[in-house]
This record gives sequence, structure tokens and C-alpha cells, in this order.
Amino acid sequence: MANHQRNPFTPNFGSVPVWMAGRSEITNSIFAALDRGIGDPNLCALFSGARGSGKTALLTYISDHAPDHGWVAVDVTASSGMLEDIMQRTIAAASKKTPFSPLQVKGVELPLGINVSWEREHGRDPNWRTRMEALLEKLNGQGVGLLITVDEAKPSVGEMIRLSQTYQHFVRERRNVALLMAGLPHDVDSLVSNEDVSFLRRAARHRIGNVSQAEAQIALRRTIELGDRSIGGAALATAAEATLGYPYLMQLVGFHSWDVGAPSPYISESDVRDGIALAQADFKQRVLDATYRTLSAVDIRFLEAMLPDEGNSTLSDVAARMGVRSNYASRYRIRLEEQGIISERRRGVVGFDLPLFKEYVADMAD
Repeated sequence: MANHQRNPFTPNFGSVPVWMAGRSEITNSIFAALDRGIGDPNLCALFSGARGSGKTALLTYISDHAPDHGWVAVDVTASSGMLEDIMQRTIAAASKKTPFSPLQVKGVELPLGINVSWEREHGRDPNWRTRMEALLEKLNGQGVGLLITVDEAKPSVGEMIRLSQTYQHFVRERRNVALLMAGLPHDVDSLVSNEDVSFLRRAARHRIGNVSQAEAQIALRRTIELGDRSIGGAALATAAEATLGYPYLMQLVGFHSWDVGAPSPYISESDVRDGIALAQADFKQRVLDATYRTLSAVDIRFLEAMLPDEGNSTLSDVAARMGVRSNYASRYRIRLEEQGIISERRRGVVGFDLPLFKEYVADMAD
């Protein structure tokens, strides 16, 4: 019975949804690159988007399907120690059950049937690049590629820069290795602008935005049907509209509508309306309230100065409403961009990235 069925929606940050909405063009290009291997420009790609836009879920989805294309995948977050984490996780990924033949790495039985070792020179252990090259040599020799995904990429992490620089050498050496990185738009733009890793300017760039209403409807309906329930056209349209095309809201609306409608096999428009109310309350508590509490008084002044504009805001208008110079306002623009609340649409023009936050700021101002 339906009341015993597990809710198929996953409103947790980073969880891979049952149905990945609106990302097929990106995933198809990456999977085609994995199939083609060395030389494909999509083997190095940068994903940028607001918080909750599904960047982490997209990385995880690609990583989960990499073995289907003959690759092992390792997933890390940009932070101190990430290089060693990549090394250890590469060994661990190779040790999982795969269709390949057995392999040994430093005496540990791994599924690629090879022995990886490195020579000490002048009493010192080889550096990270040398150790990774030894492992890649064996992996690639068996026709296996290595996919590295990095979440929350930012240039302030020294090891992030080192990884990017070393990856360039892997490419020059024609090793079968891919690098996918995701982060907030400001962080990804800053990373690409970093002169130490200028080659990233040639990487494939993907802006992870909101999905269309049509895609939202497909994702909601398919997820519900995969849970062996159904939903009517009017209820589905109402639910999709409430998501604003924002992946996290999509999961929240679906999750609560599913629970409200249980144990009926049919999710009604009334169930959806109640589910939307619960989803919005959940979103307010988990995202909007939590975000607002991190803001300084001047951050809030900046956001309030954006409220009179129906769409995007020019920095000059915001500064004038704040009664400050543009260079002073720019400092707070950067702070708010770093938090994923707003982003620069074009030079001197900014807009809200976090759904419903403009309305929330207006309510708090009142």
C-alpha cells in the first residue's frame, strides 16, 4: 500500500534525485567525453551556480555513472588535504568490485590487476604528482580512466591551485584523466581569472541555472510515478510553478506533497497546495532564515537597496540608495556574491540568485 512506500523525493543538499531534471545536455557531453577519452575538451569542465541549484547532485550523478563508461571516479571537496584524499580515494575506488581483472597496489588487492610502486630518491618520498602518475600509468594501461570531481572549488584553497596545475601536466602527458569542478559563480570566476591556472579558461563552462517549468513537471511526474503513485495535470502544474525551477525547492515540494497525500495512490491538487505551504515553511527555516542571520547590517542595506528594482539592479543605483560610493558598495557586492545570494549578470549589474530571498528581505524590512 502507498502508506508503506518510501518517499522518492530527496530534499537533502547534494542528494542525487530519482529523476535528474534539465541537465541532460551537460551529462550527455560529459559521458560522450568519457567514451572518447584523451583529447576531448569536455574532460575538463567547470560548473557554477547558486546554492541549491544542484551542482553537487550533478557531480555525484556523473561520478556514479562513470564506471559505465570504463572510468573510476573520486569525489572531494576543495579543502586542505584534498590531494592526499584524491590519492587514497583513487586506490579505494580501484579496489571496488568492477568488471576488470584483479590488481595490486602496494600489496593491496585491487580490481585492476597491477602493482603500483615508486622509488624513493635521496631518502625522500616522491611528491604527489609522481605518485599519481604511477597510479595513472597502471590504470590507463588497463584502459581505465580516472575522473576527479571537486565540489566547492575556490582559488583560496592552495591545493585547489596545485591540483589544477598538475592536471595540466596530466593532459600534456596524454593520460586518461578528467577533472570536473563545481562552485559558486564568484568562486569559479575567480578561479578562472587566477593567472597560476590560466589554462582553465579553455575548460568547458556550464552555468547550472533553474530548470524550465516543463522540465520541472516531467521530473515531478516521473519521480511520483517511479514511486507507484500518480498526479493530475492541474496539481502537477501547481507544484511545478511553486518550485520556481529551483532543484532544491522541487524536492521539497514533491516530498511534502507526497507525504500529505499518503496513503492515497493519487496526489490531489489539495495535497499539493498543502505540500507547497509546508515546503515554503521548510525552505524559509532551513535556507532563508539561516542565510539572513549570517548577514551584516551593511549587507542587509545593500540588499534592501536592490528591492525597488523590478528585475536586476545596477551597482550605481544601489550605491546611490545606500548613500555611499560605488567602490564601497562593491565590497559588499563581493561579500554577497561569495555567499551565493546575488551574482553579477553583467558588468555593474547584479541580481538575486537565492529564490524567494528578495521577498524575504522585503518582509524583514517591513
